Amino acid sequence: MRPHLISFMLAGSFATIVSSPWAFATTDEPAAGTASFLQKAAEGQQTEIVLARLALTNAENEQVKAFGASMIQDHQRANQEVRFLAVKEDVHLVTQLSEQAIYQKAELSRLIGKDFDQAYIATMLRNHAKTIQEFERHSLMEKDNEVRQWAAGAVPLLKEHLERAKTLASSLGLDPARSQ
Repeated sequence: MRPHLISFMLAGSFATIVSSPWAFATTDEPAAGTASFLQKAAEGQQTEIVLARLALTNAENEQVKAFGASMIQDHQRANQEVRFLAVKEDVHLVTQLSEQAIYQKAELSRLIGKDFDQAYIATMLRNHAKTIQEFERHSLMEKDNEVRQWAAGAVPLLKEHLERAKTLASSLGLDPARSQ
């Protein structure tokens, strides 16, 4: 059974095609840092869902399709959690995909079969590695206790997703270490 707090590959699959949006500006204002984190988390959830849906249609490998299906499920749950926290923190979340997400979706949409499988999993490897770092950082430094606990609770599932992506990468002939 998956833990209630779902991991967030936030930045959803941006790493293969463009850089991740997990570049957080540092600030002395706790609310600004919390707001930025929650905004990026929500953006990442939306992107992960969109890219995972592509895996359901464009992937050739059944394990990649299954991975995509689990990403949809996990990120829909995570999206609900980040929205709940945003309401509590009075943070406005954008509902549109970012320019980076639109670009990534367009690039991955052009691929099918094995090419898609490899590009999608390579993206998942990079994003998960970066996202784990951000969530670990916020689990330690976040000023808001509830958001800090949420970030900490997401890390184990993020790591599980990364390990699954590494296994898939190996089965697809990718070097997981070089893809991160």
